[in-house]
Amino acid sequence: DLKPNTLYTFEVSAEFMNGNKSEPAATQATTDVESPKQIKVDHISHDSLSVCWTPPGGEVRNYTVACCKGQQIVQNLKTTETNITVTELEPDTLYILEVSAKFMNGKKSKPAKTQATTDVESPKQVKVYISHDSLSVCWTPPGGEVKNYTLTCRKGQQIVQNLTTTDTNITVTDLNSGTSYNLEVCAEFVNGKISKPASTQATTDVESPKQVQVNRTSHDSLSVCWAPPGGEVSNYTVTCSKGQQVVQNLKTRETNITVRDLEPDTCYTLEVSAVFLNKKISKPASTEATTDVESPKQMGVYRISHDSLSVCWAPPGGEVRNYTVTCRKGEEVVKLKLLTTTETNIRVTDLDPGTCYTLEVSDDGSPKRIQVDHTSHDSLSVCWTPP
Repeated sequence: DLKPNTLYTFEVSAEFMNGNKSEPAATQATTDVESPKQIKVDHISHDSLSVCWTPPGGEVRNYTVACCKGQQIVQNLKTTETNITVTELEPDTLYILEVSAKFMNGKKSKPAKTQATTDVESPKQVKVYISHDSLSVCWTPPGGEVKNYTLTCRKGQQIVQNLTTTDTNITVTDLNSGTSYNLEVCAEFVNGKISKPASTQATTDVESPKQVQVNRTSHDSLSVCWAPPGGEVSNYTVTCSKGQQVVQNLKTRETNITVRDLEPDTCYTLEVSAVFLNKKISKPASTEATTDVESPKQMGVYRISHDSLSVCWAPPGGEVRNYTVTCRKGEEVVKLKLLTTTETNIRVTDLDPGTCYTLEVSDDGSPKRIQVDHTSHDSLSVCWTPP
C-alpha cells in the first residue's frame, strides 16, 4: 500500500535476548512510478489494433506504445492521449502491445501489456451490376487460403437469400424490381476462420416495358406496342432515333403509339421507357423497324376508250428503277396485263368494252428489310421482304 514514485526510509534494529537493542541500520528506496492501468484492445480489424488505457497517477508527459510480433518490435508510437490505433499490420497475426508512461520529472514507467490477434482479411472491392430482378456481385479475394464465400442478401433487416460460392462472383436472382438490398460477403478460410463481412448496398432497376414490337408500318409511320412492366406506371416515353440522332420524343399513357412524319424506307430504333409514380424511370426496351418504301401518288385515269385506259401518277420519293402496272377485273389479274414502264404513265389496251377494271401501280426496287434470322458455327440464314 505504498505510494508510487515516493522515497521511503527503512530502518532495521536488532533486539537481543538480554533486552539490549542495537542502533538501527538504515536504507532508502523509491517506489516505481505507476504504469498505465486497465489496458485493453477495443477495436480490431484485419490490419489495425486500437488500444486504450487508464492514465497512472502523476503528471504524464506522453506515452510510448510498442507493438511487437514475437520478439520483434514492428512499431514504436508516441501519444499524449490515452488511446491509439496501430495500423499497417498483417491480418490474422498475434501482436503484443506495451504501453509505458513518461512523466514530467523524466521518469518512465514499466510497460503495461496486452495482446490481440488481427482479424483475417475481408473480401475487397465489392462491385454490383444491376438489372430489374437480379444483382450480380463480384469482389477481389482477401489474402490467405479461402475455402469459400458466403453472400447474404438483406431487404432491411430480413435475410432474403444466403448463397455460398467458391468463386469471386455470384448473381442473386428472383429479386423485386426497384428495391434496395444490402449485400454482405464473408470469406471462410481453410483454417476455419471467418472474415468480417464486406458490405455494399444496391437497388434493383425498375422493370422495363416488355415485348416491344412494331405491329404496323407505312412509308411515313411506325406503330409500336408493348406489355406494361410490373408496378404503377405514370406514363411512357417513346424515343425514335435514326442512327445516333433522336428524331422524335413522345409521351403516352397507353401501351401503344404511332410515330408519324418519318422518312420512307428508313431504319429507325424505337426505345420505350416507363416512368413510374414514384418518379423512377426504367431502362429503355428497344426494337428496330424500317418504314415502307413510298408508293406512287396522285394516280388517275386521264383517257378512256372502249378498249383502253390511260393512267398516270406522281413519282414517289427515292430512286425508282421502273413501275409495274397491274390490271384486275374483280380479283383476277387480266391476262397479259401485268405491264412495266419507266415512265409515270401508261396505256393499257385490249380491254373489254363496258367493263370495270382496277389498276395498281407499284415501284420496283431491291429487296427490303434484309436480316439474319439464324446463325450457327458454319452458316447464316438470311430473310428479306421482296420488292
